[in-house]
Amino acid sequence: MILFRILIVLAATVALTVVVRLLLLLVPIRSIEIFDESYYTNEEILEAIGIEEGDRMFGFSSGKVKKRVLKECTLLSDVRLKRSLSGTLTVTTQEKKSDFYVNVSGTYCLLGREDFCVLVQSDTPDRFLEYGFYEISLPNVRVAFLSDKLEYGSEKENGYVSILLDALDASPLKDRITGIRASERFHLSVIIDGKYDVTLGDVKDIKDKLDYFSVMEQSDQTEIFRSGSDAEVNLSVLSAPTVRAVDAIDQTISKE
Repeated sequence: MILFRILIVLAATVALTVVVRLLLLLVPIRSIEIFDESYYTNEEILEAIGIEEGDRMFGFSSGKVKKRVLKECTLLSDVRLKRSLSGTLTVTTQEKKSDFYVNVSGTYCLLGREDFCVLVQSDTPDRFLEYGFYEISLPNVRVAFLSDKLEYGSEKENGYVSILLDALDASPLKDRITGIRASERFHLSVIIDGKYDVTLGDVKDIKDKLDYFSVMEQSDQTEIFRSGSDAEVNLSVLSAPTVRAVDAIDQTISKE
């Protein structure tokens, strides 16, 4: 008798589960909400998702949708879909870490910060600039393929770039960078706020050089920084720094 009751409970549970699943399949998507600002527009994400209002809320595989979105929107690292019985599908995106892009033979390539993998390619840098990315020039870049790491003519000569970037990441200037020239090992320079062209020379004493620039800005003796004018700053020889006001600095990073 006990076994019979257990079987009845199990059968009822299975039947209820089947009914619930069937009912869920009938829930329509009434609205799609996309959270977190992204490089991609809502329209682009919706197109990649391939789901529209009116589709069945539980009529698709989240795993397949995520795979499709990450393939189409290569800057994204994750996509999460949250379904609700009220008919609202919530989409949350997460981006890979990136700050800069490089010009490779006229193609602009947005790079991953950690591995210099090509995340996005474009014929123009306009959209990168609008989103807040800046340009960097790099040495010996041979080819760049989407979703692959940059290929260099000589990997051994590029170690100084990581030293420079790590120092900038740890500096208060990090969020003020609008361009980096790093194609020549002994003639590095950084553009700050689109106003100051700061020549650093090489990576020797790089932290001290970046700190010294901050000191110069706050110094009562350096009126140029309070005048509002552009300035060229040379810190390649830290014992003999120079600064001079100019009408407009040269913001060119790479040659076309």
